[in-house]
Amino acid sequence: MSVETPLRVGLSLASFNNVAPYRLLPPRTPIEFISGDPSALASQMARGDLDACLLPTGAFAALEGSFTPLGPYGIGCRGHVLSVRIFSQVPVQDLLEEGRTIYVTPRSTTSRLLISELFLLEFGQRPAITADRAAADARVIIGDEAMDLSREEWRWPVARDLGQWWFQQTRLPFIFAQWVTRRTLGPDATRSLQAWIEENLAHAETEQGRTRMAELAVQSGWSPAMGRLYYERIHYRFTPEHFAGLDLFLRNVRLFDEASQGYAGAL
Repeated sequence: MSVETPLRVGLSLASFNNVAPYRLLPPRTPIEFISGDPSALASQMARGDLDACLLPTGAFAALEGSFTPLGPYGIGCRGHVLSVRIFSQVPVQDLLEEGRTIYVTPRSTTSRLLISELFLLEFGQRPAITADRAAADARVIIGDEAMDLSREEWRWPVARDLGQWWFQQTRLPFIFAQWVTRRTLGPDATRSLQAWIEENLAHAETEQGRTRMAELAVQSGWSPAMGRLYYERIHYRFTPEHFAGLDLFLRNVRLFDEASQGYAGAL
């Protein structure tokens, strides 16, 4: 009797509470979960090391043709997302002045592309991005770090939620990550993964599921009320409106990439 080889599935780093609804119920088929930051998971998907992944949309252009979307599932928002923010010591438009820079966490390809796209949409100019966190005039922070009120950035005078900024500019939702599989994954494995995702999302809508997610939020130092608000803001199933937002984002990424000769090409 042969032993079924576990599927290798990438999930964002365990400390990211936004993936909690996908961790409520165990899969019915053998799965080896691979944790990592969004950018690291994108690199593993590019190398063919993963069978499926909650793939950051900032990696879609670079990986085009190598994956298949796994249903209308992922992480998105329509307006405030709470956990993707830019904090600045000067007004946002002043970040375009010569010598001003923005630090963007290397954990996220999507946020790096999104902040540049937002500046272009509102101000017609791309900001200067730096790897020097200490010297930067502003910082883009994601995940649970962006929700940590003890961080020094929360004492800075300016903060913007990137999900809300995108909605103000486009009137469309934004998709930060979408479930995908490698193109060669078989139909049985694909159906099994989709069933597991559906079971988890259905469970997340029950009283038991909501209680479990609230417990996870409290374990992260949040209040139950903050946990409820956070999960209400995030969208895990997508509509045609979400995909219209994704199409616009990716279309702009490709245009910006051509203009900058490969800006979005690296993971």
